[in-house]
Order: sequence, then C-alpha cells, then structure tokens
Amino acid sequence: MLKKLFSRLSIFFLGFVLFFCKTDKTNKDRTGGGNPLLILLLGDSLPVMEYGMPYAEYNIDGMVQNSVNSPIEGIEVNFAYEKTYTDAAGLWAFNSQTSYICTPDCIVTLKDVDGAENGGDFADKIVDLNLTQTTDENGSPGALEEHNIISIMEEK
Repeated sequence: MLKKLFSRLSIFFLGFVLFFCKTDKTNKDRTGGGNPLLILLLGDSLPVMEYGMPYAEYNIDGMVQNSVNSPIEGIEVNFAYEKTYTDAAGLWAFNSQTSYICTPDCIVTLKDVDGAENGGDFADKIVDLNLTQTTDENGSPGALEEHNIISIMEEK
C-alpha cells in the first residue's frame, strides 16, 4: 500500500513540475534561467511551452455629421473595448491590435455624451462595419480595415 501511494505521489509530482515549469537551461534570456529539477529529471534540451492568444489588427476611421452635413465634435465612438471622441472636424479613428475579434458582425456605436454643447442633442447610433482583410508583404493576413465611414446623427 505504501509503495502504491509513493508511486502515485511521484507521478503527481512529476506532472506538477512538467505543467508549471516552463524554463530550460538553453533559454535563459526569456525564461529567467533553467529549472534544475527538470534538467536533472529530463536532460538539458527541454522545449519551452508558448501560449498564444488570437488577436486582430483594426484600422478604422470615419466622420460624424449632423443632418445638414456639418461635423459634430465630442461624439463618443466605441469599437470593441476601446473608445475615442470626434475632433472639431468630426473625425475619429481606431488603429489598434486587440484580442477582440468581431467578424463578421463588427459595429461602431456613436453616442452624444455632452448633450447640446456640440450643437444639438443627438440620438445614439449603431454603425455596421464592412471590414476588408488586407495582406502584408509576405501575403499573410494583415489588418481588418474600413476607411472614410460617414455617419449622420439625427437630433432627438
């Protein structure tokens, strides 16, 4: 019985070490040095486990106008987990790399957060995006883009 318990504890301990220790003797710069126990148990050529997270790069820009095509300053523009505000010319842009991947249903929301200060009290608006996938110089997928999106906001 004691032998069986020792065997199970040894397997558990080895599994624990292998799972939680990502260092090796040959990769000191990235991992902070080798793990002596792993080197002793498994040799000095251990693979380093890397975990990645999918991401997307977005390049999106546009302009917000009122019903007579005048730019609206101070409109809150939300995309994914980011927000920005329109400038005096009504322009906004997102050039970001994020773990948020929205395709095929990507939207930008527009919200008048300052009321009548920007020339009117405008109703919130949802803008559907039609993103295009670009490719980089190697032919690999690049950023998702849409440019010059014109949004007309109506007064409440």
